[in-house]
Amino acid sequence: MGFGELLDGAFTTVQRYPKIMLGMSTAIMAVVGVASVAAFFLGFGDLMSMGDDELLDVSDSVWIQVGASMFGLMLATWIASMVLTGMITATVARGVLGRPITVGEAWTTARTHLLRLLGLTLVLGFGWTIAIGVLVGIVVAATFIHVALAVLLGIVVTLGGIFAMVVVGTRLAVAAAALVLESRPAHPGMPDGHQEKLGVFASIVRSWNLIKGRTFRTFGVLFVANLVVSVIASILQTALMFAGSGAAVGFGEESTTGIIVAGLLFGIGYLASMVLQVAFLSAVTVLVYVDARMRSEGLDIELAQAAATPTGAASPWATA
Repeated sequence: MGFGELLDGAFTTVQRYPKIMLGMSTAIMAVVGVASVAAFFLGFGDLMSMGDDELLDVSDSVWIQVGASMFGLMLATWIASMVLTGMITATVARGVLGRPITVGEAWTTARTHLLRLLGLTLVLGFGWTIAIGVLVGIVVAATFIHVALAVLLGIVVTLGGIFAMVVVGTRLAVAAAALVLESRPAHPGMPDGHQEKLGVFASIVRSWNLIKGRTFRTFGVLFVANLVVSVIASILQTALMFAGSGAAVGFGEESTTGIIVAGLLFGIGYLASMVLQVAFLSAVTVLVYVDARMRSEGLDIELAQAAATPTGAASPWATA
């Protein structure tokens, strides 16, 4: 697939499967968002109206509860994002074959891969944290030798770190797609035998090998995709923000109704922009994975054969 075909394919998938790409994404993110806001304001809304002096008098147990609540909300958001990743990956995979998929089928696929998707993000997040910590530690250690050396080393480490993050991040971009879609023989000597799904580390290695040799092309595709959807999302969010401001002015600055309507429009704008970004960028990432396998493994031939065979046939995503 060419550069334009990757982006067009993502938009086409969103249009072809709106119930999953937009409907389920909106539902899941809305539930998490509403639950987050409700939990915070119902449990700790009084903190918002306190002054600085009053906040100093709040007991440590209350702050511990606030921290625990925030952690729980972050955990719920993380799990929801992984569910969406699994559902969207399954949807795009069906779309490549030109086959329909129901919400139930997409959910079943996402559910079976959820623990490994969570494990994948944990491993990647832990790896990035360690890498950044090491780089910061090097610069801090240099300050004990000489300030000028620390400044010079900081510049070098920053530039080198950004380059490394681009390269490594791009090469690991399709790990989730490989984890959800691929399987390989449980016994290498029996390619037609029992298939097993990729593990967390196997999917990381798989992504690295697939993108290797096309790193900067892949980065360009992902960068432009992010840029395009960010502009569209910003326009959408800005339009609803102005509508909310107009509603607030129309009902009057002190009107409770105006404040509620404005808040709802702001929330809808934010939710719509987030859903669009999640759906589109996830679809682009899966198509990048498909394209990489087409170029390196001739997957297009297998996909064409699979599209012409009954649904129950062997998975075209399996590897030798």
